[in-house]
Amino acid sequence: MRRELTRNRARWWWVAGALAGVAVLLGAGLAATRRMDMAHAEPVNPLPGRRSTPGVGCMGRVEPASRVRRLAPPESQGLVTLASLAVGEGDRVERDQLLGLFSVYAARAAALRQAEAELVRSEAQLALVEAGAKRGDVSAAEARVNRQRATEENARAELDRIVSLAAQKIVATTELDARRTALAVAVAERRAAEQELASVAEVRRVDVVVAEAEVGQARASVERSRAELALAELRAPIAGTVLKIYTWPGERIDERGVLDLADLADMYVVAEVYETDVPRVQVGQTAEVLLPGGSERLQGKVIALGWQVRKREIVNTDPVDEIDSRVVEVRVRVDGEDARRLARLSHMRVQLVIGG
Repeated sequence: MRRELTRNRARWWWVAGALAGVAVLLGAGLAATRRMDMAHAEPVNPLPGRRSTPGVGCMGRVEPASRVRRLAPPESQGLVTLASLAVGEGDRVERDQLLGLFSVYAARAAALRQAEAELVRSEAQLALVEAGAKRGDVSAAEARVNRQRATEENARAELDRIVSLAAQKIVATTELDARRTALAVAVAERRAAEQELASVAEVRRVDVVVAEAEVGQARASVERSRAELALAELRAPIAGTVLKIYTWPGERIDERGVLDLADLADMYVVAEVYETDVPRVQVGQTAEVLLPGGSERLQGKVIALGWQVRKREIVNTDPVDEIDSRVVEVRVRVDGEDARRLARLSHMRVQLVIGG
């Protein structure tokens, strides 16, 4: 009985092997027939209008072409508050327009006025040195010289007269000595008067140089005071629109600054393209921008590619998305009516398809 079961089992294994071989042969024959049919078949053209290469999909954010400017005081030392603010949210401002004043403005304005007054004083002193002595002082010095010269001539003549009398033994020797002394005194006083006249009329170069140096120092003080006063003013670096105000008059200015300013005439979309997709993106390519909550696509064009590869800033909500992906920023310009639609949507997160 056991021998009969063994023979039946061997018979079934032989049948199963034969059936498997037949299946392999049939599959090979069908594959060969299909390859021959595909080799002799005519090529099929792609459907008209379909893209030959897929576009690059990525996330991006809306941003003005001028970028959003955060305005703040240029110095953070000490307690700085906002003294006044001349604009509100949504106001249009021009370049270099005065937007507000900081609390140090009044003190620096006073310092500027003091520096300007010192400059006026030093310039007047320079003019005085260059002009020399007053005409009245010069005339008085000249009169003293003339008087001393006359005194000297009189003393000389008197000495000559005494010398003649002394030769005749008419006057004493002491009188002769006294006249000689009087002449010497007259000569000395005449020389002193002449030196005084020269000193009064002379304009020394060294005095002019000192006065000019004081004027230069005063001018430098004025320039420094003006620069410090300018730092106490909040002015618009560009023409644009006030987007957000963070600090109001009377409040201390913190790390948020005073306000955000941007030019909304031209709007860009900053796309974060994966580093592996960057070779497929070129300047001039068209791009489609999809806003959240809608199906309409805005049209744009690639105008610039970034120069750095860095970690992405825009996080996708897809749970399988790689948060630490490496990306390159690509700037896409949106023109016409589409740009005006983005004017109030700065920093909005959008989806893009570039090229394709």
